[in-house]
Amino acid sequence: MPTTITQEKALDFVKNIELPEIGATPAGLATGPDYSKQAFANDASLILFTNNVSLQHKQDILNSMCLAQRAAKFVNPGLDNPQVYYNKYTEVLQAIGYAVGGWQFTNYAGAGQQFSVDKVVIDILAAVFTGTEMTMVKTVIDALKNLQNDGGFTLFERESHSLKDGNFRIGVCDESAGVVGMKVGAFNFSSQSNVTKVLFFSWSSASASFNHSSQNLMLNDQLYNFVRAQVLMKLGVAAQQYVQDLPIQI
Repeated sequence: MPTTITQEKALDFVKNIELPEIGATPAGLATGPDYSKQAFANDASLILFTNNVSLQHKQDILNSMCLAQRAAKFVNPGLDNPQVYYNKYTEVLQAIGYAVGGWQFTNYAGAGQQFSVDKVVIDILAAVFTGTEMTMVKTVIDALKNLQNDGGFTLFERESHSLKDGNFRIGVCDESAGVVGMKVGAFNFSSQSNVTKVLFFSWSSASASFNHSSQNLMLNDQLYNFVRAQVLMKLGVAAQQYVQDLPIQI
């Protein structure tokens, strides 16, 4: 987090940030997510929590990530310019209390000619996540294969890709000594073929470009506590529409 961010500047930043307009809350989403759960769809992210994370920190992570993604979607609604998207995403997170740097994306060049997003994601995350974190990720990805009409799955699917471009994240949150952090894998791709299910989309090496990055994010409670109410006010019904728990036991 930049040292120039003060509580007053953070509050002013949140008040003035621009978000996409949204419609009425769909039936079934009016009550928002069940924060006691461990797996969530959050706009174009899947966010998972260990049992160590407090209820307050779950809410803080989910609402702040929703704010950052909605702001990034405002400047890049078509998901076709990852640099613009992640510049805004990072700006928001830094302004409200996260220690986060720039995203350095690397093109995936795996062995073979045919790839599936879920298998590539697991291969990439295995290099940066712990064994326990990978078990959580694999459990959720496997379960999503069989979720068709769930509101959380529909949310993630809708927000994570356009017709030919994809942009999504998978994060695992843990808490130790009252400090919460999230390990995040970020992915974006552009394809010559139409994208159907973003995690289970297959492509050939000649027909798509798949890029990835990762970071460890830490939340500064002292700053976020000051802007928490303003974040919720700014999100409004988006905190219900764009954050949904998933019916997955991890």
